[in-house]
Amino acid sequence: MLFVVTRLNAREFEAELDEMFALRHKVLAEHLKWDVSSENGRERDEFDDGNAIYLMCQHQGAMVGVIRFVHSMLPTLSSEIFSSLFTRRGVPREQDIYDGSRFCVDPETPYFRMHIGELMVGMAEFGRHVDLSAITSVNDYEMFRRYAASGLPTYPLGLPEQVGEGTSIVATSFEMSEDVVELTQKTIGYFQKDLISEPDVRMLKQFHAEMLYQVSDRSLLNVRRESARSQQEIVLH
Repeated sequence: MLFVVTRLNAREFEAELDEMFALRHKVLAEHLKWDVSSENGRERDEFDDGNAIYLMCQHQGAMVGVIRFVHSMLPTLSSEIFSSLFTRRGVPREQDIYDGSRFCVDPETPYFRMHIGELMVGMAEFGRHVDLSAITSVNDYEMFRRYAASGLPTYPLGLPEQVGEGTSIVATSFEMSEDVVELTQKTIGYFQKDLISEPDVRMLKQFHAEMLYQVSDRSLLNVRRESARSQQEIVLH
C-alpha cells in the first residue's frame, strides 16, 4: 500500500514518519554502509523539512519502502551535495521538476522486488498527477540500471563517479509523460492501478500549488536582489 505524507498531514502520521526514518537508517547506514547522519537509529538530513513529500510503502502494517521528493527550485540533495555529478548543463531547476532521493526498500522484506516496482509506478503516478516534465535523482549505478529496465524513460545527466569500493553513482533524469505509468507497469509487470489514493492525489495537488507559489515568490525575490545588486554596481562605478 502506498500513501503520501507532507507537512499538510504530517501530524496524522508521526508514527509512520518515525518508522520511515528508522527504515532509512537500516537501509542506508546498516545495509549499504553509506556515510549518512543517523541518531538513535533514525536517518535524517537537512532536506527533511516542510518542503518534502514522502511516498511511503507499507505491507501488512510494516514500513517497507519510501521515496522523498523536493521541488527542484528549492535546495535539494542533488543541487547542494551532488551538483558536480550533473555535468550535462548542470542540475535541472524548473517549476515542473522535482528531485527524488532516499529511495529505500527493506532488504529483508520477502516481496523486495514487488515493492521496488510498486514505488516506481507510484513515482510515475506522482509525476503525472502534478504534471511534471521530469524527476531528477542521484542513484547508485545498479539502481540506475534497475530504473532504466523498469520502463521509466531514464537518462544519465553525467558520467558515473566512484564513491567507494565497488560503488558508483550517477545523476539521473526520469522523463514524465501522460503514458509513463502504463509504460512502467507493462515493463515491470506490475499492473495494479491508482496506487496513490484520491485523497492523497488531492493533497498532492494542493501541496504542489503551494510549492509553485513558494518557488515563484523565491524567484521574484532573487530577481529583485540581482536587480538591486546591479544598480549598486552601477552607482559604485
